[in-house]
Amino acid sequence: MAKHVSAVIAFSLLSSGTAYAQDERAGQGALIVDQPAAPVTDAPTSKTVAPVPAAGPVQPSAPTNPTELNRFPPEETGFGAKAGPRYSVSRWNEDWSFLRDPGKRRDTFDPVKYIPLNGEGDAYLTLSGLSRLRYETYSNRGLRETPEQDNLLLRTIVGADLHLGKSVRLYGELASGQQSGSSAVNTNQRNDLIVQQLFAQVSGEIAGLDAGLIVGRQHFLDGPIQFVSTRENTNIQITWQGVRAYARGKRARADVFSFRSVELGGGAFDDPTGDRRFRGALASFVVSPEAAKKPLLVDPFLFSSRETRTWGGRTGREHRDFYGVRVHGGLGAASIDWTAAYQSGDFAGRPLRAWSVFTDQSLGLGSDGWKPRIGFHADASSGGGAFGTGTLRNADTLFGVLPYLSDGLSFGFINLVDVSPTLNFAPAKGVTVRSEFNFLWRTNSSDAVYMGTKVPYAGTERVTGSSVGQQARLRVAWVLNPHVTLAGTFEHVFAGDVLRRAGYKDSTFTASQITFKF
Repeated sequence: MAKHVSAVIAFSLLSSGTAYAQDERAGQGALIVDQPAAPVTDAPTSKTVAPVPAAGPVQPSAPTNPTELNRFPPEETGFGAKAGPRYSVSRWNEDWSFLRDPGKRRDTFDPVKYIPLNGEGDAYLTLSGLSRLRYETYSNRGLRETPEQDNLLLRTIVGADLHLGKSVRLYGELASGQQSGSSAVNTNQRNDLIVQQLFAQVSGEIAGLDAGLIVGRQHFLDGPIQFVSTRENTNIQITWQGVRAYARGKRARADVFSFRSVELGGGAFDDPTGDRRFRGALASFVVSPEAAKKPLLVDPFLFSSRETRTWGGRTGREHRDFYGVRVHGGLGAASIDWTAAYQSGDFAGRPLRAWSVFTDQSLGLGSDGWKPRIGFHADASSGGGAFGTGTLRNADTLFGVLPYLSDGLSFGFINLVDVSPTLNFAPAKGVTVRSEFNFLWRTNSSDAVYMGTKVPYAGTERVTGSSVGQQARLRVAWVLNPHVTLAGTFEHVFAGDVLRRAGYKDSTFTASQITFKF
């Protein structure tokens, strides 16, 4: 194990070594790690390159399409958040066409970010890559008294974005995940090679709107993060096969989509389309004045999911619809992200009725120095019926961001209430610290406490009471420059009365990672 760790660390440091020579002024963008409204860290890619000559200032973030300058806020298009000044969480959401001007090329990797294919410059190829080395440890995993477990994970992603004029593009992305350590092997961690994305996009202007169609295998990042994500913490991300249509105006947008799941085989190119279906429609409206420093948006959504599920030891087909609304953005000096959703449908012939509410709010205390930001998130989800008959009232979170509540997956939003004060600050240039303390209770004391994997803690459904426990969390990210990020996570669970009486213990999770991308 030690030899393997040393070899992988050496590879990762070699592939990221050149980035240390970059101008330090570039290392100010925040990177994303699979988490809530205030993202912390994202990741990078692998590729060994020649030493980098001294570089001038890195070109700041260029506008996306010129036609979008007076369109819907670029950060809110539903295509993925920014991950630093030049990169996005969804790599296909990056626009490098500004590099057709040689005078704007400042970064070592700019030659592969814009490779012109015609004289006009509107046909070009963009290459991308990412490598992430991540090490995780668990004490009392599953809140049971067990030997310490660890996980050594290596993710590698390479992508190619081919633009054929202003209206047509093809995007492809290959991913590989490696896993070792004492933790059980999982196909979303160990996967020799997968076509993670491969789609065609056609776009243009219709009736004054920017509109488009995306067909093929693709990531989907639109909607509340508690319901929709790609699961950034795992090596292999969630991806879908299907179609998405969109239209963007200046103060409103709309999307409709129909997807089927991609099942992970673990080998090379053995990841077929599955039988889980995910369909829906979203809209978003800017409701704040145009002069607002940060827009406030209202996003109604309708999601529909069909899959095979297990509740209370019974397995059956589940149809679940989500009717919800999200309000997010700036509200005076504060930032808010509020979501409420009603869920209905049926499970194995039984009626299904559930609900969930998520509220995240914070207030900045100054733009100088450490830039402290205080806040809290308070959330609740329904539970009940899984271990009985009649109506099932357990809420679900689809494929949302699991670390919104627990990086170690100790808890998930089924039958749960949390109140979580937060404190974020930046003690040094490029460094962010995010901390929170969670107080947790059950919504329904006759139902179980659930892990982040949606599996119940066995026996908790037979224990009375509501106190689940508390959880302390700390995340630190150091953005060395646009290409390299270091990040660490610490999380400790203090088991409450319900868990202790069912035989569960305190638990600790840690993670550290180095990521490189271009």
